[in-house]
Amino acid sequence: MFTSQGQANNDNDKDKDAQRPASDFLPNLNDGSLHVKLGSSQAPQTFDLIEDTHRNDDAFTNFHVRLNLFLNNFLPASNIPLPHGKRIHLKSDVAVTAHQFLRVNFESLVDWRQHTDYLRCNPCFYNAPRFDCIFIQTNAKVIVGRLLFLFECPVGEDLFPLALVHPFDAPTAQAEFFLVRSIICGALLVHDAGLDYLVIDTVDTDMFLWVKEMHLQAGHVIRI
Repeated sequence: MFTSQGQANNDNDKDKDAQRPASDFLPNLNDGSLHVKLGSSQAPQTFDLIEDTHRNDDAFTNFHVRLNLFLNNFLPASNIPLPHGKRIHLKSDVAVTAHQFLRVNFESLVDWRQHTDYLRCNPCFYNAPRFDCIFIQTNAKVIVGRLLFLFECPVGEDLFPLALVHPFDAPTAQAEFFLVRSIICGALLVHDAGLDYLVIDTVDTDMFLWVKEMHLQAGHVIRI
């Protein structure tokens, strides 16, 4: 995770990486660029190809079936009409555009100014996999997860910017879809020798305050 302090710069970075909760979702998805912007787009690929490429990864099992279920639940819950009033049934030959970069503008809990995180979701970033961790705003609480796949999916006349995420409050192999706009900012976690990730809440004050908020939402006693 790379964080830029202060006001966001323009959208041009060295490697040409261009482009809140469900209640903030709008049909005009391009409006989301003030908060989040996808970049480093890849060649379009079908659901068949995605599932075949990740056939040894349980997180991608039945990818398009689970995506259909997510969209059919999410849109009505967000008061967004289904295309033509019918349930979504994306077939395995539908193509989506994957992205390997995400810029997130967020309001700091420390100085209330806009800060920017530059996040990667890249299987080969300078010859090594890099899948950054994030804070996510769900309807119930703030959670921490790890990016697995960023993509834009065509539904009706709109493109939906979505993220496949491993939420750390779920079993290791479980992955869930989230709207990209529900990503609050980046989070710093370190993988230990086992299967766990350690939260580094001392990297900056924003990280500390978001972790504190998660403890408070969980009903934990906080002593500082």
